[in-house]
Amino acid sequence: MNSFRRLFSLAIFLIIFFHLNIFSQTEECLICHSDEELTLERNGKEVSLFIHSEKFSESVHAGLGCTDCHEDFDPEEMPHREGEKIYKVECSNCHDTEAFKESIHGIRNLDC
Repeated sequence: MNSFRRLFSLAIFLIIFFHLNIFSQTEECLICHSDEELTLERNGKEVSLFIHSEKFSESVHAGLGCTDCHEDFDPEEMPHREGEKIYKVECSNCHDTEAFKESIHGIRNLDC
């Protein structure tokens, strides 16, 4: 019974630690990305980098940290564009690409 308590306590600690780490990372990103005027130019077009924090916190991806999807760059390095194509998210790292093609996203030809 004592080892069960230790294991249970460890599991609770890891869950809380993991959740707080994701929350703090997302909050740090939102310091800049909650600015509705934050943009960059890509292929001659102005692209918004704004993230609506309330909508994100209610989305299916709310439990993920920003760098879970936006990879291959150092988020501490400003500006981030020094990273290699950080705007491109590879959804197939978590999602079945065949199921994606048949979903509303795939039918509408939406890209990550």
